Amino acid sequence: MATDSPYGPHRRLKPSLPHGLSREALSSLLAELVKQKEELTEMISSTTAALNALSPVNRLPDELLIDVFLHVQAATRSWPRILVICRRWRTVAHTSARLWSRLDVGTRTPHARITASLTYSGDLPLDVTFDRNVKVSAILDELTPHISRVRALCFVEASRDEVSSVETFLRNRMPSLRTLHVRFDPYDEDSEYDSDSDFDEREEEMAFCFAPVSGQFPSLEELVLRAVGLRAASAAFPLLKVLQLSDCNDEEMSLQSFVSMLSGLHGLRSLSMRRYHSTRDDGPPQSLPQSLPQSLRTLTLEDEEEWTCTYVERLVLPPNLSRLSVSRDAVPDSPAEGLLSTRAISACIPQFPDHPESVQVLLDAVQSVRIDLRDAFNRVSVVGTAGTHTISLAAVARRRCIMRPNPADELVELFSCAQVKDIQIFGIDDEHETTEDDWWNVVCWLPSIKRLAFTVEYGAGDVRDSILWRLGCNLNDADEDYPLVPRDLEELRINAFVDDSEELLEKLSHLLWYRQEHGERLSRLFVAISPRPGRSKTQESNAFPHAKYQATLAPFVGVVHCRTYGKWFADWSYTPPPAPMVDANITQ
Repeated sequence: MATDSPYGPHRRLKPSLPHGLSREALSSLLAELVKQKEELTEMISSTTAALNALSPVNRLPDELLIDVFLHVQAATRSWPRILVICRRWRTVAHTSARLWSRLDVGTRTPHARITASLTYSGDLPLDVTFDRNVKVSAILDELTPHISRVRALCFVEASRDEVSSVETFLRNRMPSLRTLHVRFDPYDEDSEYDSDSDFDEREEEMAFCFAPVSGQFPSLEELVLRAVGLRAASAAFPLLKVLQLSDCNDEEMSLQSFVSMLSGLHGLRSLSMRRYHSTRDDGPPQSLPQSLPQSLRTLTLEDEEEWTCTYVERLVLPPNLSRLSVSRDAVPDSPAEGLLSTRAISACIPQFPDHPESVQVLLDAVQSVRIDLRDAFNRVSVVGTAGTHTISLAAVARRRCIMRPNPADELVELFSCAQVKDIQIFGIDDEHETTEDDWWNVVCWLPSIKRLAFTVEYGAGDVRDSILWRLGCNLNDADEDYPLVPRDLEELRINAFVDDSEELLEKLSHLLWYRQEHGERLSRLFVAISPRPGRSKTQESNAFPHAKYQATLAPFVGVVHCRTYGKWFADWSYTPPPAPMVDANITQ
């Protein structure tokens, strides 16, 4: 049956050419076929465009289609692939300056995309990010004519071969710049370093010194420098809110000048210093400590203990500081063995000989404590929360330093005067220098606990069972060996393994029955099913006796939940009200 075509009849090609055609006839036939090919190509293009126009997505208005493109752009650096989908998408994309105002440059980014961003972005502010190992020199030259539009400039990790180009570019005035991240590898590849030595510590080396002048970056709000020194007057950053400095030894700027600069950043809200060293003066400070800005809410110090103390000796923290985070490099107790066994956390607390109670004010206000031991051979951390205030203390193992800490006694010492309501302990392992009694002592000597969560590693179920046994006895009478357990306990969250589920059920039954008999019935019990080595979460969940747990424990507790281990474990179902603001001012 013949089909009417809107394009009219066309010559149907024969399966083969007749023999004996002359050269002129073949040339004529070829010309006709080429003409038909061009006509058919145009017909196919027009038909495809008409068909695409009927697609639901192409009925969207341009503004909504641009919003879709922006979501794609936020998710992947390969967003320009949408330009080859169809002609309309390409046309719409080219007319949207917003879509081109973000430029992410990787090692494989074609030059045409860079040119397109600078062209199609119009007069909009530019957000430019250079990935690591990108050759930035030529790109910065192209960016220079548009420098007044640059709103964000980030070097993820520039090569030290690019230091001169980056330093030269940052000498320009950039009136619209709000965010500047400049990161270099802190270690010079050409420096001599014995990686096999137990004593040769690698020193960070400054790539260059960033020294802006007043009026050069009038809009800058966030500054992140790695392996880059900072020498500037406070007036150079009138709007700065976030400052992060890391991995740099600046031997030209004195410590006193540096802290004076910090004190003059009147709008600063967050300050982070990680292994950032200026020239330290020998002996005590030559002048009074400098007060950090009253606007400061977050202070993070991560360094060797001596440097951390050096900074806090010269700084006065503002009363409204809401987060204090201190991490120290763990130094082995026995250098020959590389072993750090005790006092890992307490050593993080800044020491103030004249005012030892300054940080204790914040410690005593803590209501929620979280300790993470899951990577305790390399890091152990304690986070205490007091309403909107947080104090975070962490010990980080140096190279060839093995940590086997026993933080149980430290927890009691740190928070014995606080009214701790929530405590979470993750990753208890029998390889730590702890005994079964250490952990239930923590629970018993913090009697205000309402919500307790803890997990043990595979093979350490005896530690968990010991804590549960202690929680299920001695509610009324205390003695020297067995102090009273928390009477106000409302919620308990623990983890279990399939192969110890029966024994755990017996311990839980005793605990819940005993507390109910003494009028201290628990409101909520959560049992997280942890996978054993080599087993999946699904396999373990299917093998766990959910029904038996529910039937056995339900009469003794308000709510029982047994689920595969997940984020729900660490999310409290009850959030305590914010504590009153505490005066965390650290003075000399």
